[in-house]
Amino acid sequence: MLQLKPRKAEHGLSIMGLIIVAAVLGFFLLVIAKTIPSISEYQAVKNALKKVASEGGTPAQIRAAFDKTADITDIHSIKGEDLEIQGSGDNVTVRAAYGAKVALFGNVSLVLDFDTSAGAGGGGKQP
Repeated sequence: MLQLKPRKAEHGLSIMGLIIVAAVLGFFLLVIAKTIPSISEYQAVKNALKKVASEGGTPAQIRAAFDKTADITDIHSIKGEDLEIQGSGDNVTVRAAYGAKVALFGNVSLVLDFDTSAGAGGGGKQP
């Protein structure tokens, strides 16, 4: 007589489970890919602030130096006129606070707020 072996439970991911995992992973990859340019620009702003704060000068000179650096490093989100400058000469603190809106898909967007400073007492803040 033929004996049947007990059936083992199946393991693995169904096709629906695979589709759901792929959709969630795709969404997070989309968000990361769309935010990389804004985060890269933020790093360029931080470096530009360090440069102009170390050079010092009057607020007008600092703003002009930032605008020149922004042209070279492809910074579009903030201009020299938007900077907050405290102090004068070699003892100056320069602060930049701005936002970036990243369109994800359709009418869904992600808003990023950046705030950093450089100079005397300005170690820089994280976003």
